[in-house]
Amino acid sequence: MLAKNATYLLNLHKLISCIKTWSTKTFLNRYSVSLSQSCSKSTGKTNKLAIYCNTQITKHGKNGNIKEAESIFHRMPFKTIVSYTAMLSAYAQNGQISKARDMFDEMPQQNVASWNAMITAYMRNGKRCNGIDEAYRLFLRMPERNAVSYAAMITGFVNVGRFDEAKRLYSGIPSNRRDPVCSNILLNGYLKIGNLEDALHIFEGMVEKDVVSWSSMVDGYCKNGRVSEARELFDVMEEERNEVTWCAMINGYLKMGCFKDGFNLFLQMRRGGEVGFGPTLMTAIFEACGRHRKFEEGIQLHGLISHMGFEFDVFLGNSIITMYSRFGCMNAARNMFNTMNTKDLVSWNSLINGYVQAGELEEAYQLFEKMEAKDLVSWTTMITGFSNKVVANCLNFVLVCTM
Repeated sequence: MLAKNATYLLNLHKLISCIKTWSTKTFLNRYSVSLSQSCSKSTGKTNKLAIYCNTQITKHGKNGNIKEAESIFHRMPFKTIVSYTAMLSAYAQNGQISKARDMFDEMPQQNVASWNAMITAYMRNGKRCNGIDEAYRLFLRMPERNAVSYAAMITGFVNVGRFDEAKRLYSGIPSNRRDPVCSNILLNGYLKIGNLEDALHIFEGMVEKDVVSWSSMVDGYCKNGRVSEARELFDVMEEERNEVTWCAMINGYLKMGCFKDGFNLFLQMRRGGEVGFGPTLMTAIFEACGRHRKFEEGIQLHGLISHMGFEFDVFLGNSIITMYSRFGCMNAARNMFNTMNTKDLVSWNSLINGYVQAGELEEAYQLFEKMEAKDLVSWTTMITGFSNKVVANCLNFVLVCTM
């Protein structure tokens, strides 16, 4: 018995080595027979091989190597439900929905994960096969459903704007499978179309809320201009606030023109040290500093993130250029531009516009000439700048002549 186990382990070791160094077709052709003979004697050990192969199928599917995934699947000496589901998902990820359905129908047995995978496959390929209706027909046939099944189906209805059907399905979900995931999906769906009242109705009916639920409603109130109600919700949150919650509330204040409230809340977040913050929030604050001419706050903020070793992405860099340009600090704006590793059209146009607004047309034109690609904004900014200069010169000439 020990000798047989030793032989099996040796074969398994060779197989794993071959997977790493040979083509899939070569190693499976060579070892499938010997492994299938020993598999029945060492179920626990052979499961490791199945897990490894399933992982490879999933990886190749995600990378678009569907032939490699098929090669592994068809030469596996034994397959599990997970193997079939992995292959099904690989087909779906590569737009081969018919093959995915064939794989689903050929499965010796199906579990709830398999059904969920097929439903998701239809929704992912909705444009090719009227996916949402096919998914729903399959959903109605399911012998057993879990929270993922309901969440997937509601997501599908919400994504195609069929809110009446989403709400009808939601109303029939058992309470233990409804909150918080399914509720959050429908709640966010309503918020995306600006239906705050229906979103609030879902929120108030939730037995179990998580940080996503609270953050979504805070953001929803802010986007509808109801920052006072958003702040009330923010202050009574039962869950620990995360970066999304703070960003939603701060950004809500800034967009409503309440710069002081937004900036003070940012400082409160910093003092508390509860959460970190990323480029998205900082971009919003820099834009607000420039818009409201908050020079000192903008300078302090730039110094803060420079001291922290903050990574400047293109959006954050553009917002700083725009801020300094509005302040008339063109040297600072140019320095920011020069330090950016990645620039887009907005970067160039922002700096050019800053020079034009400051009356430095020569600098603006030199930058304009260096641009590899120009868009309508680039040309319009320069034409406007030169036009204004001509008008100004004409006015000066008229004044001189009338003296």
